[in-house]
Amino acid sequence: VSQSRYLSLMTQLSSTFGNSWTIVVVAPLRDFLGDDIKTQNQIIIFILCIVIVSIFVLIYFSKRDASPIVTLSNEIHKIKEFQLTSTIRIHSNIKEISLLDNAIASMRQAVESFSKYVPKEIVKNLFNMNRTISLGGEKKELTIFFSDIANFTTIAESQPIDVLFPLLTEYFEAMSNIILGLDGTIDKFIGDGIMAFWGAP
Repeated sequence: VSQSRYLSLMTQLSSTFGNSWTIVVVAPLRDFLGDDIKTQNQIIIFILCIVIVSIFVLIYFSKRDASPIVTLSNEIHKIKEFQLTSTIRIHSNIKEISLLDNAIASMRQAVESFSKYVPKEIVKNLFNMNRTISLGGEKKELTIFFSDIANFTTIAESQPIDVLFPLLTEYFEAMSNIILGLDGTIDKFIGDGIMAFWGAP
């Protein structure tokens, strides 16, 4: 059963007309305010539609902006764990996210370069120490290793650079892998020589 709202008006006629009369007028509310009520309902529906669409747009942009940040956070965690093989880059129109992506890529490259000379576990420990580097030092007993190629000067004089350079590169790579595999730290390359040490940092 449909229910309708009504307007009513009651008025008392004066005694001029003889007996006392009361006139009552009852009319449906929609006859007077139908267009206004319809317009009001349309406005409410329109506002609700705007609110719903705005919520979905807000959720979409929030996820779109949050997703790269979560990805970059995961990349930082990978660097901390020395998982340096990742090539993920974030391309974003948001300047701050692009700057953060560039900074993380540079940090990955720097840590990768650093880990070529220092064992990863040592670098990891340095990161986890949560201490700033300060001037000075501490006394420690170290094992120091020097290595060079016998008769390198004679070899260098008899071989062209395009032959000598690949051989030298192969030698340095093989020696570096051995030193780092034994948790040593490569201090420097000196010509055809290598200096490495154990016991520090």
